[in-house]
Amino acid sequence: MLTPDQRTKQLKAYLVNQRYVQVAYLFGSAAKGMMGPLSDVDVAVIFNSDPIHWHEQKMKLMEGLTWIFGVPKVDVVVLNSADPVLSHRVLLEGQPIFIRDDVIRVRTEKKILDSYLDTAHLRSVQRAAIKEHIKEGEYFG
Repeated sequence: MLTPDQRTKQLKAYLVNQRYVQVAYLFGSAAKGMMGPLSDVDVAVIFNSDPIHWHEQKMKLMEGLTWIFGVPKVDVVVLNSADPVLSHRVLLEGQPIFIRDDVIRVRTEKKILDSYLDTAHLRSVQRAAIKEHIKEGEYFG
């Protein structure tokens, strides 16, 4: 099993050759140094390419990183299009481990935070509605 430092070094070496990756974050159990034998590796990326290529590039990253880390699964989140809550979690809990372009990193992180804050009211309303349905016994059927 690789140490977190070894994992980070291998990830950086791989990502420097993936020109479409501008920024990468390690998050989840791998970032916390708490990986077990069945753990996956969670990586979030910011692409600089046309969105039409994102799926193919994501699959390529998943394949390459799975081989590098020798784990059964690598999850890749494309922050350019990810859910605001997940993106916010990556920023809070993750570690930027590769930065090709700091301007793109800052710009994207600002968009993520703006989106998260802009949708906070909607999440609050949704939670209140779910609580009310549970209280009335209607939520689970």
